[in-house]
Amino acid sequence: MPFIPSFKPAITYPLLAKTVARLIRGMDGGALETFERRAALYLGTEDAVCVPSGRWALYFILKAMGFKKGDEVIIPAFTYFAVPAAVAALGLKPVYADIEKDSLNIDASSIEARITARTRAVIPTHLCGFPCDMDGVKAAIGARDIKIIEDSAQSIGSEYNGRKTGSLGLVSYFTFGATKHFTALGGGLAAIGDKELASKVRKGAEGLRPSGRPGAFILLLKSLIMKLVTSGPLFPSVSLTTRAFAEMNVDIIDLIFREKERALGREPEARGWTAAQAYLACRQLETLDSRCAARARAGEAIYSRLRYAEGIIVPRLNEKTKNIFSSCPVLAKDKRRIRYNLLKKGIDTSLGYMRDCSKPGIFGEGSKDCPMAGRAEDEVLYLPLYEGLNECGIEYITEILKEESRKV
Repeated sequence: MPFIPSFKPAITYPLLAKTVARLIRGMDGGALETFERRAALYLGTEDAVCVPSGRWALYFILKAMGFKKGDEVIIPAFTYFAVPAAVAALGLKPVYADIEKDSLNIDASSIEARITARTRAVIPTHLCGFPCDMDGVKAAIGARDIKIIEDSAQSIGSEYNGRKTGSLGLVSYFTFGATKHFTALGGGLAAIGDKELASKVRKGAEGLRPSGRPGAFILLLKSLIMKLVTSGPLFPSVSLTTRAFAEMNVDIIDLIFREKERALGREPEARGWTAAQAYLACRQLETLDSRCAARARAGEAIYSRLRYAEGIIVPRLNEKTKNIFSSCPVLAKDKRRIRYNLLKKGIDTSLGYMRDCSKPGIFGEGSKDCPMAGRAEDEVLYLPLYEGLNECGIEYITEILKEESRKV
């Protein structure tokens, strides 16, 4: 029986070894600035600023924009909790728009219905590396002075109408954790199309002290461990452990990695980047497009096989986009049962960390009019997809999924 992990770290063993070697010798000065320049050039933006994480990138962006307490920011209801947390941390009001019926991205008509005199910004998300309908977003805003902040946390490398996501609005933000298709083992980036705004964001980030070498060694060690446990020899044992916990109705992966939904704390003290991470990011950037193309081929092959499968819905992708499949979501009823049955066949999937944030909670009063976001929370299941997933693996995943979904 094949054993297929839900993901494999994008970083390679040779690149890990090179990064460790350079860290031991002492990294060249200016590595962080080099990555910022190269990232801005790649994305096609005026500037790029390294920050501790994606959530803090959004926080510094909103802070630099100078909005007043009580001003409104429209965000998709189906998102990661850190987005409304960053908005609320500055005294702004998150306003939740629903997602499209046939995709996981924000619905432009829902945006238009929620615009008020206090609306200052919209944060469309390119979820899973699938660019959202930016033409629709801009049409919904019209001539109003409402800023577009792209949530590109999962989409570096994807394109809309031939332009990189992250360069389609005034400003955008990215995050580069160890599980991402582009990883710096942590850290985030604000990419900015306006020089004045870029200067303000940079001023906020430059107040943070540099991160030290010990932190870089710890991140590299964690990445090595993660790579080993998702490899062929070790993954069967991990899969059996995951299945044992699943029989007790415990998602061990969710237990380890999912963060508690909470408000943002005080501003960070450290930049969250080391020179080693910046070096790693520069090397990843050199091969990003070819790696994204490989992911896209695998994702498209999976979707092609599942398009007419009973009990499975494949998200509709915008024809104007170049999709990179930073993850591979499908919608399925009784997804927890399907996940468990797939696990018994050696296929690890993920329930993900996106939630219907429009439910009343700590980030505002919510909204009662986001049914598609609620459906996505109930039904989205993330299939395995990583560089190196071959045709045999794709066939096995899709055939077993079709078999299990017919039973529901």
